[in-house]
Order: sequence, then structure tokens, then C-alpha cells
Amino acid sequence: MAKRDLNLEDILKEYDPNASKEPEQAAPDAAPKPEQTGTPLTQPVTRPITPQTRKRRQDKLHRRAPADTFKPSDVKKPEVSFINSAAAIEAAQRAKMNPEQEKPQANYDTVVMKRPAPDVDYQPMIRKMSNSTRAKEMQSKKRRRHVQFTYERESPNAMPRKHAEAEQTPSKRKVRVVVEDLQDPNKVPDSIPETFLETPYQAVQPTECVSKAEKTSIDLSNHRTEDPNELDVKFNGERILLEDQPKRARSLDHEEDAKAVRREILEMRSSLSLRVLVLGLLAVISGYLALADSYGLPVFFNMRLAAAPRSYVGMQLLFGLLGTATAASVIGGGIRKLFQLRADCDTLASMTTVSSLGAAAACLFHPGMVQSHVVHIYMPIALLTLLGNTVGQLLIVRRAARNFHLIADKVADHAVVCVENEKRAESLTRGTIGDFPILATMRKTEQTVDFLRYTFSTDLADKFCRMACPIILVISIIVSIFLSILRAPSLESTLCFGLSVFSMCFAACACASITLVANLPLEKGTKKFIKNKAVMLGYQSVDDFYDVNSIMVDASALFPEGSVQLSSIKIFSDTKIDDAILDAASLTRHAGSVMQGLFSNAIVGKEGMLRKVENFAYEESLGLCGWINNKRVLFGSRELMTGHNIEGLPTKTKENELTEGGREAIYLSVSGNLAAMFVVDIKGSKAVRYWLKELEKQEMCVLVRSHDAIITLYRIAKLYDISQEMVKILPSRMHEDFNAETAPVKHTNASMACAGRFPGFVQLLLGAKSIRSAACLGVILQTASACLGLVIALVYLSMQAYAELSATLFILYHLIWTGVTLLSVGTRRI
Repeated sequence: MAKRDLNLEDILKEYDPNASKEPEQAAPDAAPKPEQTGTPLTQPVTRPITPQTRKRRQDKLHRRAPADTFKPSDVKKPEVSFINSAAAIEAAQRAKMNPEQEKPQANYDTVVMKRPAPDVDYQPMIRKMSNSTRAKEMQSKKRRRHVQFTYERESPNAMPRKHAEAEQTPSKRKVRVVVEDLQDPNKVPDSIPETFLETPYQAVQPTECVSKAEKTSIDLSNHRTEDPNELDVKFNGERILLEDQPKRARSLDHEEDAKAVRREILEMRSSLSLRVLVLGLLAVISGYLALADSYGLPVFFNMRLAAAPRSYVGMQLLFGLLGTATAASVIGGGIRKLFQLRADCDTLASMTTVSSLGAAAACLFHPGMVQSHVVHIYMPIALLTLLGNTVGQLLIVRRAARNFHLIADKVADHAVVCVENEKRAESLTRGTIGDFPILATMRKTEQTVDFLRYTFSTDLADKFCRMACPIILVISIIVSIFLSILRAPSLESTLCFGLSVFSMCFAACACASITLVANLPLEKGTKKFIKNKAVMLGYQSVDDFYDVNSIMVDASALFPEGSVQLSSIKIFSDTKIDDAILDAASLTRHAGSVMQGLFSNAIVGKEGMLRKVENFAYEESLGLCGWINNKRVLFGSRELMTGHNIEGLPTKTKENELTEGGREAIYLSVSGNLAAMFVVDIKGSKAVRYWLKELEKQEMCVLVRSHDAIITLYRIAKLYDISQEMVKILPSRMHEDFNAETAPVKHTNASMACAGRFPGFVQLLLGAKSIRSAACLGVILQTASACLGLVIALVYLSMQAYAELSATLFILYHLIWTGVTLLSVGTRRI
């Protein structure tokens, strides 16, 4: 039989189970068999190869094998283990498959069967990408105003919320409260007294040099005795007044301005103290006359209402005029603000006083109506309201005088600010809190601006009066006109009766202690803040920082000077101890490490010997690296030395012996050689511990920037006995954001400032929360007193019992509510 050349297609057809079983037929052009031709078996049969045949054979060799053309979707995926998660089988593809191909045994001999074929509607359990966390995050960035997820979903290590339903509530963006007077820096707020306003000055022109100043030989940097006329460099420091421009609040940029502000504050405090004495005396005398008429107290005969009504009305009117003259600025400013639709506490006091004066003036011509109790004189309530308003202003000025010393003397040189960049705040606080981040930090500044604007900023009581005064005014007008028309036939004077009812409505809603609800907590708080060299200028500080939920500080704030102490030093190789200390001191000083104070104490008086550090780098949680005198210096943990292949490290057992009692070993290497080992002892500050515990109670987190390997979450939590969840050490990639928010500036606009210490910083933030809580409670109580007083007055009027609504009734009413308010607000912990 002749030898036959077989190709791949012939072999596959031979072993294909679906191939036909028909006998092979010779091709018409096939060569005859040897038996037929008689050709010897040893002689091969040759056939010429044409180009077409050669091309056909090459195509067969390069053709894909059937196994390669077999599509994975043609297999029943659920029946085999290694393709169990592929896409679903299309019905059209299964219909085209051969019956033999549907059996997995025919195609996969060694497959282990797992379960029978599932239903034809099989769909794999694959989560859509639109439901992924990243897709939701990108979607939220497109519609920032309508956030559809909470920060807990993105931050698995977030701190627990107080309320369980907070997880279902979308996070809301904080809307920062800004007093309208502070929105326009060129506009003078109405709350600033006239004494603190000044005509603006023209900006001082920079120093100009004449041509020969470049060649002068006179040293102008020191104090010289030469004649100024002989100098070729002159400076004109005179400031020119701009009288054509409106007045503005005084600033503290120049020394003469600071002295003027200090002088005005002291003078205003003296005048307000005198005003309190005068108004207090007038209120006591006027109130005593009213009480004497009701309870028969001893009084001069010609001052009794029953015996001399005209004299009684005249005395009350005189007391009212004296009080108005004493507080003329309050009366005039309050009335003006009412017409400007910017009412405040001065407006409520001025309207009560003016209405009482009008009623007393009308009753002076009809004293019989007062004697018969048809009308009443409510001058004692007006004087009591003016007295409360003046006491509130005195508290403001006393707070300004107390804060001015720290601001002007630049003791409180660190402004407390919030991170306004939302993306940066979210990035810094990621993984710590479960709400929209309100991040506060400290920024060193040479001068804080807008001292007077923030000191005399409007508070919660002013916002209440802005809404309450127009409402009380409208109600008073309606009630007085209605009752005057209703009782006109039986009245001696309708005008006198109407003015009396009008003043009665304001007397019922006087809110005598409304100015104290915010200023009393601020007074109490600033006295405590001043001990830690921290200042809170006004109530705008409370609005700015009451909802802060995270703070950002440097590690040196948690570990002040003296917290890290050097226990021992071990020198290796030929290193000199002076060189080791200088290298460590230079590197830690350049990095701002918490150990810079430790080495500074060792080189007292030799700060000039510190070496320059180049190419500084901080390796995450390992230590510091830099080049000093063209030598690479490493300062950090054992892991840092191991990572840089530093040899000669003491054994772990020896290190544990040296670091007993919670001490830590810090290694120093120079040029790849181990130079020294410093054993340090870290102790926590009691003040820092106390305020960290207070932050933990408020569920506020602390972000720490550190360049030290010894500062870890575990160590901070252990030293200060707090949870690790409330502390986050910023990674090195976020140090740039930290520096951007805490970089020193020349001038900044801040309502709170401190000396850069952690206790003062935290005390201000927590104090803002406490002050707002106390102020809200006081406003609620004063609102209740106004509403209840007005309701009582309307009920008495509806029962035609106006004669019972005497001044004595409202005096006792407001004294009781004032006592309750002061007791509730004053006993709140600040």
C-alpha cells in the first residue's frame, strides 16, 4: 500500500464522532494503486505540486482548530465548576448546538459535575457598577447640593453617631451664619458706637529713594545722629485724612489707633457704669412710687397718686425724661433701626420708653383718669428695660477691654479659623466622622482685623428683637385703636386711653433682660478664656464655631515642651556625642518635631551651631531623613534603620531592656553608619488630657500632623486615656494641605484667637457650644415671657379688667422672669 500524506483536517475527520461512516472514495485524479499498476512497492508514487495545491495546504495548516472556534457561551455554564460565573446562555445559541454538544461529557471528559442544569432564565449575581461606592461618590460630586449618601458608608471607621436614624439621613452641608454687618467690609455696622468711628486715612506712600541714595555710605539700619536734612533718603510718615469718605471703624494697625481705641473703651466703660447707676436709681424710685400706690408704702404726701395725681404723673414723666436723656443714644438708635427694618434690643427698649413717655404726657392733662385707674403709667417698666439694656452694653464693653489687651499686645497671636475648602476638609477628615466636616484649626498671624466689628456684632437677642418688635408694634396699634373706638363714649379722653393701652402692650412684652441672655454667658466665658490666653470677641464667634465637629493641630500641641524627656544616650562607633546631639537637634528643629525642645535644652546658648538640613523627607511612621554636610542623616525608629540596611543595631532583647517602663528608642545614623541611640520618655500633659476627654464627650475628632515615629494612635490613646477612633494622624501626603491651612499670615479676619496652645484652642470651641446653648435657653425664656405677658394683657382687656393691669403687676412679672432667666443662663456650665 502506498504511503499517504495526511493533513490536520484528515486526522480530525477520522476522530470526529459526527463524521459520516461512508467508505472513502478515490479521487478522479488519484494515482493508481500499486496492485493495479504493477509498480514495485519500493518505488514511491510522485505527483506534481501545483501552486494552487501548495496554497491550499498552507491555508489548512494556518486554519484555526475547532477547539479554538468553540465559543464559551455554547457550554452550559452552571453545570461545570470553572465557568460557573460566566454570562447567561442565549436561547438562540443553544438551539443551534448539536445534541451531542449539549452533553458536557462529550466535550469535557474530566469535568466534575456540581449540580443539574438550572432554569433557562439564569442570571449571574453581579452588582452593577452604578451601585458601586466609587460611582456614587462621582455622582455626588456632580450634584453636591443634593447628597444622597452619608459619610458612614464611605468611612468604615467612622465614629458612632448619637442617633441611629442618622445613618438614613443624608448629610447636610453646613450653612455658616454670617452677621449682615460683617458681609460688607466697607459698611460700618450700626452696632458699633459712634465713638469708635473715624475718618479714613490715605494709604501711606512707600519710601522713595533719590538717585544718589544708591551710593550712600550712611547706615540707615541703626539709629544715627546725622541731621535728617543731610540724608538723601526721606520718609514722609504723615497720614492724610480723607474727609470726603464715610467714617469707618478704627483699626489696630497703627499704634496711635490702638491707643485711641483703648482710650475710647475705657471712657465708654466709665460712662456706661455711670449710666447704670443713674438708670438704676430712677428705676428704683419710679418703681417704689408705683408699689406705694398699690400696697400703701410710706411716701411723701404730694407724691401719692390718690392725693396728688397730677404730681404723681409729673414725677413719673420727669423720671422718664431723665432716663431718656441718660440713654439718648439708645433711644435714637433704636427708633432709627426700627424704620430701617433692622430692629434690635435697643429698639425694644426705646419703643417701650417712648410709648410710656407719650402716655404719661397725655395723662398729665387728664390726671383724673389715672387716679380712677382708667389708665395707667408704665414708666417703671420702661426704666427697668433701659437699665437691662445698659447692663448688657456694659458687659460688651468690659469684654472688649478684657480682650483688647491680648489682641493689642499680640499675646493671642493665633487666629482660630475654619477650613473653608470643602474638598480639602472632606479629604482631611475622611474615615473619622460621620457628618459633614466642620474643621477648625489655628493660624499664626501678626494682627487680627475687625476687632470692633466682631466685638459689637449682633447676637441671638438682636435677631429675636428684629422679628418681635414689628409684630409687637402692629399688635399694639390694632389693640389700642380697637379699644379706643369701642370705649370712646365712656372715656374722658380717647387719646389718653389709646396711648395708655399702646404703652401697656409694650410693657407686657418688654423682655427686661433680653440683652443679658447672650452677653452674660459671654462675660462668664471670656473670664475663663482669658486665663488660657484666649479671646472670644463677640457672639459672631459662637455663630462661626458652635457646630465644629473636628479640629486639626500639630503634634506639638498635644505634646508641649517638657512632655518628651531624654532618659539616656548610647553612642556607637567613633561618633562624638556633641555631633550626634547637633545632628539630631538640627534635623528635629527643621522638621518641627516634638523632640526639638528636648535637644534645644541640650544646646542652650548654641543655637547658632545648628547645621543646615537639605533634601528633608519624612518617611511614613518611621522617622526623618535629611542631608547635613553632604551626609545622609536618619533619625527614627528601628524599622527605619532596618529599611535602609543600617547595621550594628542592638538586639531586640537589649533594646527592650533599655526601654522598660514605656520608654522609646530612637536611632540616629550618619552616612549609613549607626551613630547613636536616644532613649526618651513621653509623658502626657494633664491640661491636654482634660480637654481631650471633653472633646471625646462632644464626639469631636482630632487630626494630628506629626513628623515623629514615636507619635502613634496607640500611644496617644494610651497616654490620654481616649478612644483611638477620635484621633487621626495625617499621612504625609496630606501635610501639604495641613500647611496650606495653618501657614502664618500677616493679617487675618478672625473672631477668636489664642496663644497657640491646645487647652485655649479647645476651650474656645467648646465654649462656643456652651454659650450658644445658654443663649438659646435665655431667648426661649424671654420669648415665653413676652408671649405670656401679651396673652395676659389681652385676656384682661377682653374681660374689661384693664384697671387690674397696673404697673405694679408688670414690675413683679418682669422681675420674676428676669430672675428665672438669669438663674437659668447663669448656672449653665461654660
